[in-house]
Amino acid sequence: MDMLELNRKLTGRKGNSKSLEVVEPLLDKVNEISNLYNEKWIKKIIPHWSFLPSAGKEISIAPIFNQAVESAYILSNSDYFPCSEVTIKRSGTSSGKGHLDLALVSRKKIIAIEMKYRRMTIKGQSDSIISNVIEEITNQLKSIEFLADIDKKIENLGILILSIRSPSDCISIDEVSLKVNKIISFLKNDSEGKELTEDFSYHFQIWDTPHRVNSKSKSFSYGNLLVAFRPQ
Repeated sequence: MDMLELNRKLTGRKGNSKSLEVVEPLLDKVNEISNLYNEKWIKKIIPHWSFLPSAGKEISIAPIFNQAVESAYILSNSDYFPCSEVTIKRSGTSSGKGHLDLALVSRKKIIAIEMKYRRMTIKGQSDSIISNVIEEITNQLKSIEFLADIDKKIENLGILILSIRSPSDCISIDEVSLKVNKIISFLKNDSEGKELTEDFSYHFQIWDTPHRVNSKSKSFSYGNLLVAFRPQ
């Protein structure tokens, strides 16, 4: 495998959380399916870039997660069974209710997952965006009040879906990889040397060909960086 191929797919982890091991097949499947859409577009099976999930906003990636969840847990006979849009009690809201994006349920444990989608430009600042969205996910997870009669261990996880973009379709793979590595370095220790998370894992897939995205400004998608983390 040459360096070009090595740089197309980046994965890694900080820490040894068992729950992170559980969600890693999901992250891998999401990028695998997303890249398959890109391949179908290159081959003209998908007629236009606007049909691609990675060309749209947050809601457009939801079907990809649904397919990936089924493949990673239901069809693979995993010990964990996925439940989405779970109605929960949530403190700090006017109604006292809310929805949990995803729960992975086993005989002894529930992994509660909140997810957020953000766009990142390759040459733009991303530190404050990442800090803010991690704080937002952490606060959402802390606000959950599970039913008292649930006799299972609860572990909280966040998932960031970071769409890596650029105003140009002439960015090199090295530039994309450099951006991703900067984000990973920041996740390990922010600009003040503080750890943003307990631990995390990441999966990044660079598309074979960048494509336009649905936005007011001309922009191109280069890939998705998916980060699962345990909040502080």
